[in-house]
Amino acid sequence: MSGLRVLVLFPEEYEIAHSNLGFHDIFRLFNNEQFVSADRAFFIAGQPPTHSFEKRIPVSEFDVIAVSLSFELQYYNFIRFLHRNKIPLKAVQRQKYHPFIIGGGPAITANPEPVADALDAAFIGEADELISDITSVFQNTRDREARKDALLNVDGVYIPQKQNHVKRVFVKKLDNIISESAIITINTEFGNSFLLEISRGCIRNCNFCLARNIYKPARFFSLEHIIKRLDFAKQYTNKAGLISTAVNNHPQIKSILRYAAENKIKLGLSSLDLRSLDEETLILLQKAGVKTITLAPESGSKRMLNLINKDFSMQHLETRIKQIAELNFENLKLYFIVGFPGEVESDLINTGEFINRVKQLFHRKLSISINPFVPKLHTPFANASATSPQYFKKAIKIIRERAGNIKISSYNPVLSNVQVALSRGNHDIFSIICEAVETGVGLKRAFKAHPLTMKYYENVQNWGQA
Repeated sequence: MSGLRVLVLFPEEYEIAHSNLGFHDIFRLFNNEQFVSADRAFFIAGQPPTHSFEKRIPVSEFDVIAVSLSFELQYYNFIRFLHRNKIPLKAVQRQKYHPFIIGGGPAITANPEPVADALDAAFIGEADELISDITSVFQNTRDREARKDALLNVDGVYIPQKQNHVKRVFVKKLDNIISESAIITINTEFGNSFLLEISRGCIRNCNFCLARNIYKPARFFSLEHIIKRLDFAKQYTNKAGLISTAVNNHPQIKSILRYAAENKIKLGLSSLDLRSLDEETLILLQKAGVKTITLAPESGSKRMLNLINKDFSMQHLETRIKQIAELNFENLKLYFIVGFPGEVESDLINTGEFINRVKQLFHRKLSISINPFVPKLHTPFANASATSPQYFKKAIKIIRERAGNIKISSYNPVLSNVQVALSRGNHDIFSIICEAVETGVGLKRAFKAHPLTMKYYENVQNWGQA
């Protein structure tokens, strides 16, 4: 049997690609298959790759390209990749010698339709236990249409051209899989760390959050599994990054932290959940070598926290920040969102005043990020109106006036509205993405040329009736 060549593509720069655990997992899973040779590809200096990273094989020579799409704005880079490599942008136009394109990842699971026309197949959900079934189809069939027909029998595989109904697939028992770094590199967010997933899904019900709904139910790797994988990692590095929607919601997080501290494993973390964050956990995090604490209060207004279903008090939050300061953590990152449904000026004033109080409590490196609300499908706020650039600028001005002299980073509000269209879009969005790529004008200008389409997806009353 001849070998199957698979290119695993993440349409971002190396550092971003290798900070994404899903990219690691798919690369490792394909390479673990017999008769399969998988290689990586990512963008370099903003340009789509024309060859694989390790073996420098031209993109056109791969049998399969598996693209991992975590965020909607990556759709643009994905289409840029196809265009640069002269692969027809529409799947129906490809010939037998073109690579078979299969997409997956959180953005595809949430809504594959904006790029469905570009995909021969899409995987909806978690592919960890089904890569062997997918690989078997490619090894046992050669014809493109025969492969599509065969993939219809694999759970979670959506064939856009056949419009088959698909249920999201998820791993029922996490200990049956491994989700960790395939490659350890200094060029990632966690720098030379062994990334290890400790849970999937979320125990909370925030009204705006997509993660809970596309990864439900909440599941946890066992303490035994986590310790075993940390022991495995020690032969390569003494640094580990724990990955989860909220690391401290793992029921045995304190035991995990104690083990890391006792075994001199320095930890980095993704975000923590304020609602279950207590002083003991903070002390254990400090003993485990954690330098940066990341929290997402979303708002400094208790009224707004109630509306978005984040049930903690501002007193609780400020108490934890005071403890973070007393424990000498080096960095504190706080993330906020403006433009939630029902938000009023007093909510923005409260957020600014809260940031000012935090500034008085924490005197080391404080990072404040405020971004526009982007409504997501499959959430209670799915039909909410998008945050207009005009409102966002006004909101940031109000917050800054109350927050005082502190640097606030924020996301481009125009791109956020493009993201709304990509998030809630259908097949009609695909032509605009292609136009952005083929004309070279970029996403912002391409969508600006289609104001009615933008208004349709931004406006709750129109979109909610679709």
